Amino acid sequence: MQYIKTNWIDDKGTTLSNGIVLGANVRIVNPANVSIGNNTTIGPGTYFCPLGSAGKIIVGNDCLLTQFAQIYSQQLVVIGNKVMIAANVFMADVTHVYTDGSIPYIEQGFTEPKPIYIEDGCWIEVGAFYWTDMALDIVNPGREEQGSVSV
Repeated sequence: MQYIKTNWIDDKGTTLSNGIVLGANVRIVNPANVSIGNNTTIGPGTYFCPLGSAGKIIVGNDCLLTQFAQIYSQQLVVIGNKVMIAANVFMADVTHVYTDGSIPYIEQGFTEPKPIYIEDGCWIEVGAFYWTDMALDIVNPGREEQGSVSV
């Protein structure tokens, strides 16, 4: 696994080519599997983790991800253009199997990954959780999500 850890960036962040701004302590695992669009700001402490060679994370143009977002992908997470993601948002296209309480969770494996698509113009509110068990395919533009969401 290859990591990029940007803890060398000061609290004001830095601007990269194409207007990409990274805040302090942004961490990107497997950077070849992460695409960040033009004029996008990634807040401090954000963590991108595409798992294995198949996981992909795509962030569109003109997006704002504030601090401490965590995005995991075993297959695909796509964030459209002009999306705002508030602090402490968690997204994963896969989760742990937890069907049998008599078996330790760590031994039950993982669900099949299911892609997450966040459409253009969405706003994801503070502390939202999105994962495959929620059967969430598309978040509609203009729809505000708060807290843990069940769709």
